[in-house]
Amino acid sequence: MRHCLHWLAVACSIVASSSAMASATSTAKISNLTFTLYDLNPADDIAPSFQWLTGPGTAGSTATSASVTDYAQSENGAASLSRTKPFLTQSSDITLDNALAMSSIYQYGAVAHGQAAGANTSYSASASAAAGGSYYNASPLSGIELSANTLLIIRADGEVSASIDSPACDPYYSYCYYNDRATSAVGMSLSFTNTSDGINSGNGSFSSQLSATASSYGYDQYNPLTGYYEYIPGESDSTKTGFLSLAFTNNTTMAQRAYLSVTASASGQGYSGNGVNNDEVPSISGGISSISNQLSIVSSTPDYITYGFVASVPEPSTWAIMMMGLVGVAAAARRGRQHG
Repeated sequence: MRHCLHWLAVACSIVASSSAMASATSTAKISNLTFTLYDLNPADDIAPSFQWLTGPGTAGSTATSASVTDYAQSENGAASLSRTKPFLTQSSDITLDNALAMSSIYQYGAVAHGQAAGANTSYSASASAAAGGSYYNASPLSGIELSANTLLIIRADGEVSASIDSPACDPYYSYCYYNDRATSAVGMSLSFTNTSDGINSGNGSFSSQLSATASSYGYDQYNPLTGYYEYIPGESDSTKTGFLSLAFTNNTTMAQRAYLSVTASASGQGYSGNGVNNDEVPSISGGISSISNQLSIVSSTPDYITYGFVASVPEPSTWAIMMMGLVGVAAAARRGRQHG
């Protein structure tokens, strides 16, 4: 009985596919980048601060890329831009009749977007910015310098979405190689190794990500309770929002350095459709050559100071990260005194 009903559903989906537009779309965005400093030792009379390092090989990198392919029309295109400075405002974009890809680094973060909206089309877009690097005359942990006895919380808002507009494909009954797919992801990462001041030292590598996937590819899964295979369709629409957060703890009496990067990426492929929709392209903020000198105080109390572009007050989860950092600092200090 299940097979009969399933054959009927597949037949209906095939009929529907002949008139429905099938396309893949995805967007990844990082925004509202902020930097919050906490003084771990107010008694040392050192004001908490951080800076982007400059000089040969120490600054970082900014890169954007976009590529599209329309095999049915024998068309393709690509654009990319890469520079050895951190967080410069720049964009790369390519638009065909049936495929679109764009990426941008701007004053608040990064964005990547793409559409596959034609027979046998695909797209790929990525945007990344990094403070620090391991290229010419550079330490791999050379992008940000943090003052002594300071905790730095780096935060950004993340948004990812992926969607397809096509009938689900069941591999049990159909050949599903030609299925629409879309993915998007945003992420931040930070690495540091504290130089020992004779009492304290430490290291850490942290990352924070958010991703979304949509696919017309379904599958049959055996249900032991019924004794039948049940069809599980692919997810056609996925949207997620949240914040990305990193912690850089310097519990030494010396300034320390760290490497920071942010990324946004989107990719997908489609096998039918009738052209891109420019109304779905996300708006891009920017218009300045560099954000390195654009940070300003947006919130402060006797306990912390936040630099960024929008008013921001630490949320409960940010406080939780801060408290974990403080607990780690306290534990490291106790170990240092015990060994001393």
